[in-house]
Amino acid sequence: MTTSFNILVETLKILTQNYNKSYTLVELTIAVAPSSYLSNERINQARVLETLILLHKMNLVVLNSVTDESSFNIDKIN
Repeated sequence: MTTSFNILVETLKILTQNYNKSYTLVELTIAVAPSSYLSNERINQARVLETLILLHKMNLVVLNSVTDESSFNIDKIN
């Protein structure tokens, strides 16, 4: 089972390594928990979404509810 901390770390790693790219919730969930995606799809998506909301509140992630995409807040690099 993937822990909340691991999801946070993996999500940040994916977003920062590809800071110029946006990801949908499904893309991030598959990248964060590929081995358990199909068996726990809804649970994993909920965990990734909770992580994205936390990172958004910390102003580290930009959430686009229209396109269902998330990206690293590039302003945080400077």
